[in-house]
Amino acid sequence: MRLRHGESVERMDAVRRTKDGRTIHAWLTFSPVIDERGQVVGAAKVVRDITEARSRERQLQQSQKMDAVSQLTGGVAHDFNNLLAIITGALELQEPHVATNVQALEAWGLAHAAALRGADLTRRLMAFSSQEQLSPEPIGLPKLLGRLLSTARNLVSAEVTLELKIDEAVPEVMANASGLEMALLNLIVNARDAMPNGGRLSMSTSLRGVDASCASQLGTEMAAGTYACVSVSDNGVGMPPEVLDRAFEPFFTTRERGRGTGLGLSMVYGFAKQSQGGVRLYSEVGQGTTVLLYLPLADLAATPAEEPRRVAAPSHLGGSVLVVDDESGLVKIAVTYLRKLGYRTHSAKDADEALMLLKSGIEVDVMVTDVIMGGGMDGMELAQEVSRLRPEIRVI
Repeated sequence: MRLRHGESVERMDAVRRTKDGRTIHAWLTFSPVIDERGQVVGAAKVVRDITEARSRERQLQQSQKMDAVSQLTGGVAHDFNNLLAIITGALELQEPHVATNVQALEAWGLAHAAALRGADLTRRLMAFSSQEQLSPEPIGLPKLLGRLLSTARNLVSAEVTLELKIDEAVPEVMANASGLEMALLNLIVNARDAMPNGGRLSMSTSLRGVDASCASQLGTEMAAGTYACVSVSDNGVGMPPEVLDRAFEPFFTTRERGRGTGLGLSMVYGFAKQSQGGVRLYSEVGQGTTVLLYLPLADLAATPAEEPRRVAAPSHLGGSVLVVDDESGLVKIAVTYLRKLGYRTHSAKDADEALMLLKSGIEVDVMVTDVIMGGGMDGMELAQEVSRLRPEIRVI
């Protein structure tokens, strides 16, 4: 009707199939054809392929969603980690008091085991949100993957064939070794579970160039450049699109209750992001899954990092310690431990209070501070200020 009145019509969300069988997203524009008398005598249709643009839009939305989930998860994990530290610390302080009471000791063991399990889940959440502290180092992939292959043989059934393809041209990568092993083990376990009746699990390495467009699609803020790529593939059940879209979200799982936490791929995503790398996931139902983990190359020309100054351990315990943390329960636990060890203690709830105490001239040999604290100064900034103000004080 609108065409008959001389108006153009646009449709942005059309899906069309090309002659070669591909499905594309199309932007359709219908325009009236008007003769010399001003009469509408027909219509013209223009089809513009917007598949790539839609793909970039979807990837941007996915990246923004993951960033939002990561920030929320990181905040919750930090607070939960503090609470668990108080619980485990208080339990350990009470252990000597229940050691001779069988029933109390049994209850203590259940509570302590549950707290440690909670702490492990929190650590995985912090890994996803890139809050877990990692120490990168140059790593040779052939040796690490060879070791993982031996471990994988004990994890998978005899019906699963294992393959390892190493590109010797790939140099060392810069990453945290234990974090990389944990990420790859999670991928191996996922691949195993996707092949309940057996199949093929392969790991390979390659060098890959990543341009700015591809880097943005990986969703981890990695820079364009050349990366080592570790691929873990299986020919298992695969994932439908709706599962693929949420695969990296924490606690999202398609497994039955009690068979996993849904944090495996989340940890991989967090590790890749914190390592200044990226991760990409490909999967089709019935065809299997491939995960590509991009890792930065070790800069062999870089100046070696200065070795940390090693301080001889004291021959006896004693001295004065300042504990700084905005979680009062953690401060009480730390102070109790330190006093049992023979230290004199002071405490502060934030950086401002700590600096006020130090400026008052109190005796302090060591300051132990949290990193993330409320107020205007975090633990790292506090450490720098203390080094300037009282350089004789050691800071942990």
